[in-house]
Amino acid sequence: MTHLSWLGFISYVIFLKGWGKPIWLDLGRFPKRSNLVWVAFSGWLGLLGLALLALSLRPLVLNSFPGDVGFTLVNFLSLLASGSIWFLLWSLIPLPPLSSFAFLAAIQPKIYAPAFRYVVAFEVALLLVAASGWIEGVLRPLQGWILRLLGGG
Repeated sequence: MTHLSWLGFISYVIFLKGWGKPIWLDLGRFPKRSNLVWVAFSGWLGLLGLALLALSLRPLVLNSFPGDVGFTLVNFLSLLASGSIWFLLWSLIPLPPLSSFAFLAAIQPKIYAPAFRYVVAFEVALLLVAASGWIEGVLRPLQGWILRLLGGG
């Protein structure tokens, strides 16, 4: 529950686009700005790795489990891969609750603390973006392209 953002959770339940509770980064603990880039990059790599793992396990699962069980598990792995790529793309929106905001902090550290004070306003903005549906048209083709590139499309 520590990492639960209620607006992110509500957005996920209603629109299947959500986020976790933003974590305050003490910029003083990052003497090299490039380390902030690695904070965001590691999250993206984790999501990409999870998608790749899920896609690579599908043939093994299909051949190891009989009939409907195998197909159900393969569908689950496909959804896991698709969801991981979706969250990776969604997290590229450079707002404080999302990990790409660390990139902005690396480029311009002075905007980090003031912007973080308004994190609830940014979460409301993300909720409105999710509700509008226009982000689907932007991110869905990228998601499909990445999944095909990973061998899952």
